[in-house]
Amino acid sequence: MSRNEYPSLEPTKRVPFSAGSVSLVLYVHDLPPTKALDVLFDQAHRAFKAGFDGVTVPEHHNGFSMYLPTPLQVVGWLLQEFSEGWAAAYPALIPSRPTELWIEELAWLTARFPQRVGLGTAPGYVKDDFRATGSEYAGRFDRYWATMEVLVNTLNGRPPESLARDPAVMEMAQAILPIVAAAAGSKSIAHAARLGLGIAPPGEDDECIRIVNEYRAAGGNGPRVLNRWPFVMTPELRSHLDGADDQAGVWESEESSRARFADRSWMKNDPKQVQDGTTPQHLAAQLNQSIVQCSSTCLSIRLHKHEGAGSPEAVGAMIDGFAEVIPLLKFPTELAASPKPS
Repeated sequence: MSRNEYPSLEPTKRVPFSAGSVSLVLYVHDLPPTKALDVLFDQAHRAFKAGFDGVTVPEHHNGFSMYLPTPLQVVGWLLQEFSEGWAAAYPALIPSRPTELWIEELAWLTARFPQRVGLGTAPGYVKDDFRATGSEYAGRFDRYWATMEVLVNTLNGRPPESLARDPAVMEMAQAILPIVAAAAGSKSIAHAARLGLGIAPPGEDDECIRIVNEYRAAGGNGPRVLNRWPFVMTPELRSHLDGADDQAGVWESEESSRARFADRSWMKNDPKQVQDGTTPQHLAAQLNQSIVQCSSTCLSIRLHKHEGAGSPEAVGAMIDGFAEVIPLLKFPTELAASPKPS
């Protein structure tokens, strides 16, 4: 399907990272850039059709596999292409660029797409990202939090003097721009709570519980994102993997589910990090358990390249499979959070 040919879908009424929202992280496949973007747009369309409320784009540079270097640019493309749903750079590597550039781009993006732009932030950890952007790796945490302070002040009507005449920046005090931080250390968690940012803990439930408890104890009341890496073996995906369509009605056997793990080196290939679905009900039950245990207000799904299941067709089939999972997800009303920094 070429661009500008996506059928209109019923718009969602959720703003980014709002309570009960479910989003999908989009990655690029190892294809020529034009084709890779075509596939990314197709997967975004499939995500909205399956019931995802939003899509997100993570940042890395210099050909980092599966990632894009300009997530805010891609967010703008996606929001222009699709009339439904929201999009976010998630995470954007804040210390890699000057504070004022982030504010200008976000100001005009939120002016063009009110209540549909979100932002996930991180200080970054890959030195190549900083070399590629001509920024310093040292001191990135201090620059990160200094930028977040200025950005939140701008959202509260106190922009930096250098941007005070920009009309879009001046209107940011009326903008809805939900922001979450990938914070794990106690100092960063406290900063996120103080600034009114949401939080996006990495890792397993035990680590999420610790981070969220610290965040709430520090007064944090923003979105609390649950990041999960499920593997969804649908009948369509099975037909892609072994060329046979004889698995009707079966997602994945219990034996295969236990034997397979995700190729995520930074997680040390720990199979406990991955949630598998033998049925839509099975996967939804696991996700719902984590939502409650982690006091999460919204969910972010990442379908990374799994061994033997990394083709565009396979990932697309997994996205389609979530049409049966999303209606089964439950977010207790007491987990609701405010979407805007204060």
